[in-house]
Amino acid sequence: MLERDECIDLLTHESFVGRLGLIVDGRPLILPVNYMVDRGTVVFSTAGGTKLNAIVGGADVAFEVESTDRFVTRSGASSCGAVPRSSP
Repeated sequence: MLERDECIDLLTHESFVGRLGLIVDGRPLILPVNYMVDRGTVVFSTAGGTKLNAIVGGADVAFEVESTDRFVTRSGASSCGAVPRSSP
């Protein structure tokens, strides 16, 4: 398991496409998002709809990114983390 600082560093420099996982109507849904890291926080922009409703509604979500070296070694790694609900 990565330490928080190492995870933030990888998120900042390795990839800018992630996947947001959530439950909608009792079923898992995974959606792609373009993201950035701002002062240690993963941020992304979205229009009103499923992603925004889930997050604003306090749903538990998961966020995943992949780091690949497709051209040299064709290797890759995937990281996934649960995102706890924020307390008001």
